[in-house]
Amino acid sequence: MDIRQGAPLEASDGTFGAVVDAVLDPIDQSVTFVVAEGEGDHHQQRRIPMWLLEQSGRGLRADVTRAHLRSFQRVLETDYVRSRTIPSSTDHRIEMQSVLRLPYYLDEGVDGFVASGADGAVAKSDCEIRRKSSVVSCNDRLLGEVEGFLVRDGNIAAVIVRSGLAGFSHDVAVPIALVNRVFGDMISLACDRDRFRALPTTNAARVGGDPLTSGETLRRRSANMALWGQDYVASKVARLRNRFIRTR
Repeated sequence: MDIRQGAPLEASDGTFGAVVDAVLDPIDQSVTFVVAEGEGDHHQQRRIPMWLLEQSGRGLRADVTRAHLRSFQRVLETDYVRSRTIPSSTDHRIEMQSVLRLPYYLDEGVDGFVASGADGAVAKSDCEIRRKSSVVSCNDRLLGEVEGFLVRDGNIAAVIVRSGLAGFSHDVAVPIALVNRVFGDMISLACDRDRFRALPTTNAARVGGDPLTSGETLRRRSANMALWGQDYVASKVARLRNRFIRTR
């Protein structure tokens, strides 16, 4: 199947819009979704599964209605990693400058550690943790944000958490079994900050991802500084409040 940027996407009841992106699974080296944008000024981009699509002339076709296509998941680019590397081993021909890649990584350096906690591994389709979600400890201390996932035997075995101040950050491999709850764009771990700091680090997301532009890097560093600054101020206020209560 030819996946071309700008190609029309037809539904059973007319033209839905145009293809604007493709989503790749870097582990399987396969195209899993096509991103399409509906016609008009008030429609968001939607993620359409490949199994629903077929070739139709110079474009693609889905045998469902336009309303059905609009019910698919909206696409936020922060959920993925923008990549300029397009594998030639896929079953489809991709005519695009860059694609979106699912944030899945392999790291043999921590494979033994991840295997020890692999009983809690979950299938990719069952994990709804979003990239860039905030990560907090069991006592609500900010630890960092989700950067990606470590995959073992086809399942998600660990969450990669980017922690630390801008310029001094590092990625921590957190076994998926330690994820206690998921709240939209935040996850809570079943461990405190001390146990989190004892977990192994990984460079998989840094080595496996395309380099960011300087502007994008600056924006992310500024956002991280703001989050860590808020956490620092909140902890200082709590300590002063407790000290004041004890002295009364």
